[in-house]
Amino acid sequence: MNPIIEVDNLYVDFDNVTAVAGVSFSVERGHIFGLVGPNGAGKTTLLRVLATLQEPTLGKVSITGIPLSDHAEPIRRKIGFMPDFPPVYEELKVWEFLDLYAAAYDVPRETRRARCTRELERVSLMEKREALVGELSRGMKQRLTLAKTLIYDPPILLLDEPASGLDPLARKQLYDILLDLRQEGRTVMISSHILSEMDKFCTAMGIMEKGKMVSAGKLSEINQEQGKRRVRVRLLEEDGVQQKMHKKFPGVKSTTLEHDRSWTVVLSGDDRTLAAYNKHLVTEGLEVCEFTPLKVSMEDILIQSGATHVS
Repeated sequence: MNPIIEVDNLYVDFDNVTAVAGVSFSVERGHIFGLVGPNGAGKTTLLRVLATLQEPTLGKVSITGIPLSDHAEPIRRKIGFMPDFPPVYEELKVWEFLDLYAAAYDVPRETRRARCTRELERVSLMEKREALVGELSRGMKQRLTLAKTLIYDPPILLLDEPASGLDPLARKQLYDILLDLRQEGRTVMISSHILSEMDKFCTAMGIMEKGKMVSAGKLSEINQEQGKRRVRVRLLEEDGVQQKMHKKFPGVKSTTLEHDRSWTVVLSGDDRTLAAYNKHLVTEGLEVCEFTPLKVSMEDILIQSGATHVS
């Protein structure tokens, strides 16, 4: 385990409201960590604490091993924070907007132009270099803000609902960029309510509800905690097999015949259970031509965690 973000028993209070209540989790280096939960769950407050923009009431936070309470300024150099509905200067040209922030982040003047070009190319906005920011679409402004967030090469990105309001194509472009950033070794923490799409690129997740972290970790680890596995089974024999699939194997919770004549089987247990079930099918005389453990979706994990809903 190589945690780059560590949170221990974090509380954040606002007057009589506790926005974050005893949250503990860690994020490993090089992961894309999806933070999900309903409005008011405490996601934005948690991200603001990690970005050193919100003072915690109680608890410990460290970034790259540096305690947040003692060394906020060095931590800020390691973090790129993109808030929901980030402000932009609409009267500036696109390249001027990036150059302004590059100067603010102390990017040397002699490398500033090349850095701006690199990030515009990354977010596919080079053709809009001379356009006014105010002329850009919502999706383009989101990508421009991401470019601004990346302009000083932070190893950690904290993104609060970056896909909010984007059309499907713009969301895919954003997610492709995040995958490329992970390939570069960066760590990304992203909050969103679009679970079906986050499921395609997140490698870990945290589920928040009412200020608490219901569950957190790698997707495979969370699923193992929930104690369920799903597997697609395809048999040469199609009729009268369901009884044999259940027979003498108490770990089977359900079997569903799909439209393509394969079976989706839900079992309680871990990987050893899957191996034992595969052996069981063969022992029962069934001819197995496919046995594929299915990736657990974030929606599955959310439901299994007991969280009520996301929005």
